[in-house]
Amino acid sequence: MHKQVAYLWELYYRRETAPGYEREAFWYCRTQITREDIQRSLNVGNFHPVIENDGQFNGDRDWHVKHIATFVNFLNNGGSFEPIKLNSSDDTPSNGCHRLYAYWYLDRDGTTFVEVTYEQ
Repeated sequence: MHKQVAYLWELYYRRETAPGYEREAFWYCRTQITREDIQRSLNVGNFHPVIENDGQFNGDRDWHVKHIATFVNFLNNGGSFEPIKLNSSDDTPSNGCHRLYAYWYLDRDGTTFVEVTYEQ
């Protein structure tokens, strides 16, 4: 199944910025990581190997920017990802937020679709 990146981004952004959201927004970085943040990292090749972070980088904005830039670079070089997992109750990502961020960065005209699956 495929969903439009712009649709998923809107739901994700609303969740992250909703009053009373159970955790700090955007991996405890508090404010949205911007396209400009990502572009700066891309401009200097500021990437790192993709690793599972298990929450150890929460609040480390630079790490999250690098992580997203790494995914953007991977996509720009022909890579592909497994489907983004969504919560069946509201279509928000349950796994794949950094990948969604990379797709959002690349989706300048709002026409990109990505493969998704739902939590079981």
